[in-house]
Amino acid sequence: MFPAPLARRGFQVLVQATRGTFGSGEQFRPFTTERDDGLATVDWLRKQPWCDGRIAMVGGSYFGHTQWAVAPYADPPLTCVSPHITSANVTTGCSMWTAHRRSTRR
Repeated sequence: MFPAPLARRGFQVLVQATRGTFGSGEQFRPFTTERDDGLATVDWLRKQPWCDGRIAMVGGSYFGHTQWAVAPYADPPLTCVSPHITSANVTTGCSMWTAHRRSTRR
């Protein structure tokens, strides 16, 4: 994600890491808290005086997954999501990657 170009175009930009990463002080437990944390962030954003209620999410890889985890549950809905290089079905995607890695190690 490139926050500076978006900010220069007048967007308010918030960069949030997932729980347990980048010094949050908690343990990283993949695929367990993204929905609740993301919805809490969306709720907080909408309460800010500078927010008009329209919220978009963007990000790649794991941050792409967080969009899939939040978007179906955001009410009102997000304005848009832009997941990059990610999967909507993490279980299948991870299983396929594990199977590929195992088959190439032989």
